[in-house]
Amino acid sequence: MNRYYNPIHYTSSRDTGEGPYIISVASGKGGVGKSFVSSSLAISFARMAYRVALVDLDLGSANVHTYLGATAPKFGLTDFIKGRTQDFKDLLAPSGIRNLEIISGTNDSLDIANLAEVEYSRIKEEIHRLNVDVVILDLGAGTNNSTLDFFAEADLSLMALTPEPTAIENAYRFMKSSFYRKLKLSELGTGAQSIIDEAMDQKNQLGIKNPSDLMKYLAQTNQIEAHRFLKEMENFNLGIILNQVRSGRDIDVGKGVASISKNYFGMPIKYLGHIAFDNAVWQSLRKKRPLILDHPSSPINNQIFAIAKLILGPQHKKAVI
Repeated sequence: MNRYYNPIHYTSSRDTGEGPYIISVASGKGGVGKSFVSSSLAISFARMAYRVALVDLDLGSANVHTYLGATAPKFGLTDFIKGRTQDFKDLLAPSGIRNLEIISGTNDSLDIANLAEVEYSRIKEEIHRLNVDVVILDLGAGTNNSTLDFFAEADLSLMALTPEPTAIENAYRFMKSSFYRKLKLSELGTGAQSIIDEAMDQKNQLGIKNPSDLMKYLAQTNQIEAHRFLKEMENFNLGIILNQVRSGRDIDVGKGVASISKNYFGMPIKYLGHIAFDNAVWQSLRKKRPLILDHPSSPINNQIFAIAKLILGPQHKKAVI
């Protein structure tokens, strides 16, 4: 079952044994409003009566608690890794918003870029054990392995970007890196893995420039590996959210990125919608209050809520105000 289109069992995801629906949010560069998108979606899901955990994995500049108007939690991820707390659930802190808790990386000495494999595995395992319906991972910028793994292994991987050339270029680069990283960790045979290694060199001798080219090459050389490759692609659910939109032309940029990405990756990539530019965003941030509470009349709130409903599918719960 593709959990992107059938994400939550609305009775209780924990009762099914599937665990929470995990959404990762990343950006190719800083300054595109990634944490605003993450926190706003978390609030929207919570107001739809889902139990939500927002995990701040942007450890170099952890700040999602600020977007929620919450104080920095007592415990962070370093406390768990260093053994200062044994129970991962101790990291869950109230956000001040009903149904929403946060796990912060603020003031941590932990560098996610240097996470050992065993540390990454522990955090990943504990995230899957959280007794909530939805987990949102707010990831840091950059293409280190831990960030790419958290991004690629989520049920839904979201790219936040702005309609700026540098943001779009870096988004493509990040998605490509995460895609190849996912394939490197897959069960593809050694022959296919060596081809992937070759393909990661942009100047490779095989003429492979993107994942779509890689698929075509495997289809010509190894049908079995090509079939496995296709299965991996089907399990990589990518979505795009365009932030800070100022014009209709900007909206077209989001649709264009999704279309080009489909050809580039050889698989569907969903354009989930746009969020308009609004001075109310930075005004509410300065007050350390969520936009949805500080400026409830802002049209952005409806845009974010529409994206949240699209992610969870048509049978969403009734909003709880």
